[in-house]
Amino acid sequence: MHYHAGDYATAMERFRQALSITPDYQAALLWQGMTLLEMDSLPQAVAAHPKLLALSGSSGLNIATLAHTLTAAGQRAEAERWLAILLARDAAGRYVPSYEIAKAYVAVGNVSETFAWFEKARQQRSHAMVFLRVDPQLRRLRSEPRFVALTRAVPADWARVHGAELPRLQELSIGLRSSTSRGDRRRSLARMVRTLGVADELIRVEVHVTQVTRSVARRLVVEVR
Repeated sequence: MHYHAGDYATAMERFRQALSITPDYQAALLWQGMTLLEMDSLPQAVAAHPKLLALSGSSGLNIATLAHTLTAAGQRAEAERWLAILLARDAAGRYVPSYEIAKAYVAVGNVSETFAWFEKARQQRSHAMVFLRVDPQLRRLRSEPRFVALTRAVPADWARVHGAELPRLQELSIGLRSSTSRGDRRRSLARMVRTLGVADELIRVEVHVTQVTRSVARRLVVEVR
C-alpha cells in the first residue's frame, strides 16, 4: 500500500521489519527491490535479485522484475537475455507473468510489445491488472490513449465475466479482510481464486502480508461494480 501511494520510505521500513523476522520472505524481498528501483537506488535494486532468483527457483515473476530493473540500470543486453528466457518458456507453453513482462517492455521502451503483453494478461485474468492505475512503473503510460482504454476495459471484463458471481466475491472478500490467521487467509484466497477462475499465479502466492492482500481483495470488488 505504501509503495503504490509513493511513500517509499515507509514501505522500506515495513520491508525491513518483515525481513528482520523472516530474512527469506520472498514477497518482501521482491517489493523491496521494486521500491529501491523507484527510489533510484539502482545498484541496490539489481543486487536484491540474485537471492530472489535462488529462493524462487528463477520464477517468471522475479525474472521479469529483474529484466525491468536491469533495463532501468542501463544493462539492456543483460535484461534482454533474461527476457529471452521468459519468451522461451512462453513458446514452450509454460506459464509466464504477462503483466510483469509488459512492464519490462515499458522499461525497454517497446510500446507495441507492452500492450501485446497487457492483452495477454487480460486473457490470463491476471490479478495484477487491478494495479494498472496505481503502479508507479506505469506512470509514463498514463497519458497514452491505449493505456487509458485498458484501465477502463479491465473493470468491464471482470463485470462481464463475473457479474453473476459478485455477491459471492463480496462475501469472500469480507472473509479475507476479517481473517486473523495465515491459514484462514490462504483458504479465503483459494476460494476467491476458484470463484473467479483467475490464473494459477494467484494461488501460488504465499499469503503473509494481510494489508496488501486485503487491498487487492477490495480492489477486485470495487473495480467490477
